[in-house]
Amino acid sequence: TPSSYGPDRTTNYEIGFKTLSADRRLSFDIAGFWIDWKDIQLNERNAQGLNFNGNGGTARSRGVEAEANWRPIDGLSIDGSVAFTDAVLTQDLPPSSTVGFKGDRLPSVPRWSGQISADYDFASSAAVRPVLGASWRYIGAREGYFGTATVGRFHLPAYDVLDLRAGIRFERISLTGFVKNVGNSRGKVAAYVLGPDFRVAVIQPRTFGISLSDSF
Repeated sequence: TPSSYGPDRTTNYEIGFKTLSADRRLSFDIAGFWIDWKDIQLNERNAQGLNFNGNGGTARSRGVEAEANWRPIDGLSIDGSVAFTDAVLTQDLPPSSTVGFKGDRLPSVPRWSGQISADYDFASSAAVRPVLGASWRYIGAREGYFGTATVGRFHLPAYDVLDLRAGIRFERISLTGFVKNVGNSRGKVAAYVLGPDFRVAVIQPRTFGISLSDSF
């Protein structure tokens, strides 16, 4: 394995536009991007199955991102975004690695991802007013870190997560109860080979909590 590894470099290109409606209740942004990546830093494995950090050759990431915000009525805000990303190696990994060939997808990068959230503030002249909110996010299927010549890559399936929140707001102070990952999704975010098996990281399980905040 190499005793050290060097820096990586990217050249980024982006084009897009931003819009805002006359009544300022709707905004929409969209952008296309292209990233050329040189001397990429990757977690690799040698023929003996040992992990090491090394520099690969080149890679390319390209795609489109869009987001919008809509306030149809006073107190209600709806946000959403979606992204498509095509990220692949454009050159085989160096001979010190036994895997990773031109055209292979980069680790842990979904082709599709998106989210939508809505928050409602029951605005009124009352000193105390309730607030409600919900968020949903989607992460598409991905591939794990590069495996070995005998053990392939771990496939990370798509997953989605729903979060809910409700609370009360005073003039400055907010008290909010929340449930994150309502469905207790076991979404897998990363995976790499460990001996004959895989080590897989998963998202935080269903979580209940209360937050108290003060604006000043």
